[in-house]
Amino acid sequence: MPKQTPEDYILLSEAVILTGKNDSTIRRFFKRPENKPYTTTKDNKVYVDKTVLLKQYGPPKQAPKQTPGTPEQNVSTVDAALQALINQLDAKDRQIEDLNARLKESNINLNVAMQRLQLQESNPQKEAPQQQTQTPGTPEQTPKQRRSWFARMFS
Repeated sequence: MPKQTPEDYILLSEAVILTGKNDSTIRRFFKRPENKPYTTTKDNKVYVDKTVLLKQYGPPKQAPKQTPGTPEQNVSTVDAALQALINQLDAKDRQIEDLNARLKESNINLNVAMQRLQLQESNPQKEAPQQQTQTPGTPEQTPKQRRSWFARMFS
C-alpha cells in the first residue's frame, strides 16, 4: 500500500459528485473491512481515497452534449421527423381501413347466419327430427327435470 497524500483524499460529498453514485452506496463500499484503510475522519467529516474510489466506480458516464446546429439543420431534422410520423400515420390509417373491412365482412356473415337460424325456427317441421311414436305397453317417458345442487342436497 503506497503512502497516501492528503490530496488523494476527498470528502464523501465530493466523491458523490465525482462518481455520480449515491451517498449510501459509497459509504457502504468504504465500510467493508478491506476498504477501511482508505477512509479517514477529520473534524467529523469523512474523507475517502480518490484512487480507490475511481478504481471501483470509475468516472461518471456523461451523455454526449448536443451542439446546436444552424437553424436550417434544425428545421431539416424536424421536417424529417415530421415526415416519418406522417408515414407512420398513413400506415396506421391503412391498417384501420383493412380492419374495418374485415369487421363489415364479419357482420355480414353474422347477419346471414342469424337469418338462417330464424328461418329454421319459423319452419321447425323441415329440420326437426322425426319424433318417436309410443308403442302400447311402454310407459310414457318424460325427461327428468334438472334440479340445482341445493335442491338435491336438502330435499
